[in-house]
Amino acid sequence: MPLTNMFKAKGLKRRWLVNNLGLVALILLVFVAVFCITAYNFYYTNLTSQLIARADTTALFLQTYQSSDPTLFFENTRRYAEEFVDRDKMEFQVIQRNERVRYSSSDGLFSGFDPGTPDVATALKQQKTTSYAGEDSFTKERVLSVTAPLYFPNGELAGAVRMITGLRNVDQIILTLCLISIFVAVSIFGFVLFTNSYFLRSILNPVQEINEITKQIAAGEYGGTIEKKFDDEIGELADSINFMSSEIGKSEMLKN
Repeated sequence: MPLTNMFKAKGLKRRWLVNNLGLVALILLVFVAVFCITAYNFYYTNLTSQLIARADTTALFLQTYQSSDPTLFFENTRRYAEEFVDRDKMEFQVIQRNERVRYSSSDGLFSGFDPGTPDVATALKQQKTTSYAGEDSFTKERVLSVTAPLYFPNGELAGAVRMITGLRNVDQIILTLCLISIFVAVSIFGFVLFTNSYFLRSILNPVQEINEITKQIAAGEYGGTIEKKFDDEIGELADSINFMSSEIGKSEMLKN
């Protein structure tokens, strides 16, 4: 049944379609919303956990295995940034205590700029690993950024390490999954609409025939019968109408 005909439907057909399909549409809408939210939380939570673990591990490594001399310490962090092996997947930065980038794996020795995301300030002030998902102030792309406090071997705060990765691929995966869920929901709705249309025709067509026969009887035309197609309540009603029409017809013949 086309949607235009569905909205033009009246009476029993309209009530059935609105009540039944309205409930189905609501359930499918909730399904799509829950699925998309679940997919979003799953991918973002996993990616954030991985990035936090990487940042914490890197900060602990630099604190444990590097020189306690500040000059040598930062020289080793510079070398680590230059030789960062996962530069194709994420960016590694060494942040100073003034919240400025000291070294970056993507820009070599380029330094001195403010990352512009709140995770840096929070990680330095509260000295705890902090994450941020949102727009990068420089590239204007959506990124996930994790900043972990970095300490000298003696325990003094040296700054922070920061891991940044783009969210384009993750967002694309989530969008694809949401589109698939929408397609599935629309397919289910279409199937329900088709089966409901068939079911309604099996009910409404006999009802319409009964209505026509009763109009004929009311107009004085007796003897008409309804074809009994189903052995159910509609069939019983058809039998009753046929019997009534026959009896009234016999009575009229006897009277005449």
